[in-house]
Amino acid sequence: MERSRSMRFPRWAFALVAVGGLVASGIYWGMMRVQGVATTHLVRALAFGVLGLVMFWGALRTHH
Repeated sequence: MERSRSMRFPRWAFALVAVGGLVASGIYWGMMRVQGVATTHLVRALAFGVLGLVMFWGALRTHH
């Protein structure tokens, strides 16, 4: 049974979430550069970076 095309999550949405995650990660890296390294900022920067990379991987692996 094949899924209909309308049921799949669109590739552009993965890319949009990926860009947002990487921008958020960059914001936290910038905050750490100005204010100094804090554990909470480091964890958030890494988490958003991983989210962005996983979403980009999802955007590249989505088949149409």
